[in-house]
Amino acid sequence: MTAEPDVRTGTLLRGSRKALGILSSRGAPVLVLALSAALAAYQVGRKSLWHDEAFTLAVARGDGETFRHSVLGGEAFAALYYSVVRLLPLGDGEAALRVPSVLFAVLAALTCYALARELFGARVAAIAAVLLSINVLFVRYAQEARAYALALWLVVLAGWLLLRAVQRPTWARWLTFGALSALAGYAHFFAVFVLAGQLLSLAPLRSTLPVRRVAAAAGLAACLLLPLAVVLARTNEGGREKLPQASVGALAADLAGISPMPLGAVQAAVLALCATGAAIVGLRRRGAADPFSRWRYWMLAGWIGGPLALAGLVSVFWPVFVTRYFLVCLPAVVLLLAVGLDRARPALRAVALLLVLLAAAQPLHGYYLQTYKDGENWRGLVQHVADRARPGDSAIFLSHYGRRPFEYYLDRHAGLAATLTPAYPALPWRDYAPVVGDTRLDLTGDQARLRAAPPRRIWVVLLWGGFGTGDDDGRPFVEILDRAYRQTDQRFYGRYLKLALFDRVTGPADSVIGGAGAS
Repeated sequence: MTAEPDVRTGTLLRGSRKALGILSSRGAPVLVLALSAALAAYQVGRKSLWHDEAFTLAVARGDGETFRHSVLGGEAFAALYYSVVRLLPLGDGEAALRVPSVLFAVLAALTCYALARELFGARVAAIAAVLLSINVLFVRYAQEARAYALALWLVVLAGWLLLRAVQRPTWARWLTFGALSALAGYAHFFAVFVLAGQLLSLAPLRSTLPVRRVAAAAGLAACLLLPLAVVLARTNEGGREKLPQASVGALAADLAGISPMPLGAVQAAVLALCATGAAIVGLRRRGAADPFSRWRYWMLAGWIGGPLALAGLVSVFWPVFVTRYFLVCLPAVVLLLAVGLDRARPALRAVALLLVLLAAAQPLHGYYLQTYKDGENWRGLVQHVADRARPGDSAIFLSHYGRRPFEYYLDRHAGLAATLTPAYPALPWRDYAPVVGDTRLDLTGDQARLRAAPPRRIWVVLLWGGFGTGDDDGRPFVEILDRAYRQTDQRFYGRYLKLALFDRVTGPADSVIGGAGAS
């Protein structure tokens, strides 16, 4: 008679654990969705657009000629993203333009959770999803009107399809993997490097995989990517010399989300131990009887190592070692760290995860406080001009690409367009499209007109190299300003953006900017 309550109690406990397990299993995706969506959408419209985002607006909202020249020319590597943004009924505000990237980032976090769960179980999946969602690099490009979040999601989805194809190698699954991998390449060309790394990771399974199906998937992807390769080779837009190249150490710190604050040293040590632990576990699996158990680690290694090796090789000809391009490797990085963290004892794992979360919160908080990104505060610059502009003022943009973001905020200030006249590029306001507008630029003519009819005041907007930028020949402008003007104001609006005001003088002006000018 005394045993019956014990049986009932044991049954009740087992039932409670089972119910808790089901609730945890079903609730985890909801929590991942809530966390990633909250962090990706928080203050999404706070930061002003920088020139690449303004360029997205020009392509997505421009006429048919602008769009065609973009997706079939120098911007072909982001053709899919431009097409998606063009089709969506979005507004032109900062937040509205970034909504697609927020959605793609949330989908990437959910897909990463699903992939990690299939590979390593629910606990590793939960840890990986949290590490991804709080990573400042992930949040930054979730809030950017560019193609990186879309490429990230498609790469993770392709990884999930590859996993399915390895587990159950049907023709449909392999061909779908090949087609989706190619589609990811049209979101950003770096996805092709991930595809190559993932295919190389299959080498240890060559004796068990259906070689013809794998070859067919790779061949399909190659055929679909051939037009993109031709366009990139023809336009040489796969890499741009002006983009700063990252070091391997800085890239590793950015992908891992290492905080620059004092707590970042502890965070780096914890994550280094996690990566080492995951590598040790992977090496021990080399002798495992189950091929899939070994391949999981090869997949992560190929996902990270393949793009690193290929980017280093390509950079010999085209400099593509740029941190944001490697965003497509981030899911593999957080998965590797989650595997290592999962190997620790429960108490140690909880402490380590708490330290990582606290350290990651510091750069994330700093990011949310910023009002601009990538060293370009266009909102503040245009506000300053609007507050101080006088009728008859002119504006010069060096580089001329800076006119697009300036023009975006120009529309927010009533009367500024009538007060300020563009001197270079001298096309009327709202008539400058940098995609196809380069062929319509008249640098020599604009300089001649400025000499013939010098305005009373000139606002000079200097982006990147300023007068010395490689996009425009600024030397004639320096000569004009040296001869007839004196600089009366100078302000920086971020690391890469500078505003200078020049007043015309009646006599010879002192040379206030010299040959280099304001750079």
